[in-house]
Amino acid sequence: FRDAGVTDPQLATTLLSLVNLVITFVAMSLMDIAGRRRLIMTTWIGMCFGFALIYAAQTLGMAYGIMPTLMSNLQVVAMVLIIISFAVGVGNVEGFIISEIMPMYAKDTLLSIGQTLNWLSNLTVSTLFPIVFAAIGRQAYLIFVTLTFGFGYFTYFKLPETKGKTLREVTAEFDKFS
Repeated sequence: FRDAGVTDPQLATTLLSLVNLVITFVAMSLMDIAGRRRLIMTTWIGMCFGFALIYAAQTLGMAYGIMPTLMSNLQVVAMVLIIISFAVGVGNVEGFIISEIMPMYAKDTLLSIGQTLNWLSNLTVSTLFPIVFAAIGRQAYLIFVTLTFGFGYFTYFKLPETKGKTLREVTAEFDKFS
């Protein structure tokens, strides 16, 4: 937020956390309406667009001096979009997906592994991002554009909808991808 010119970064971070909390409850109510796969796709599309917008706004505002105030504001809007996108899908749905695609005997173990990997991934990104950003600057956002695009591609082509389906039906959907 400091790089985007926000006058009170602490307040902005607090408000962003509040938005994340609210969207988490909204997402929980949307899961059975919209479906898990659609919410996960919303995550990847929203995050990919948000990271691309941050990169573009930093490039235009800082590198070329084009409307720097507007570009700083766009970066903040893009970060809010990224947080909302994450909370709507991957932040909430991954546990449900795991429980709906795995056989009963493996659910507990795989949910534990999935949650651990999710938290370790979040820790890795939050720890390494400042280091990577210091090394390569705004190009670090292009890494996230590429990753979220790839995750979206995988989700679209390889992850079936699980809402309202039995394990047998989900397994049959996976068999189509083989």
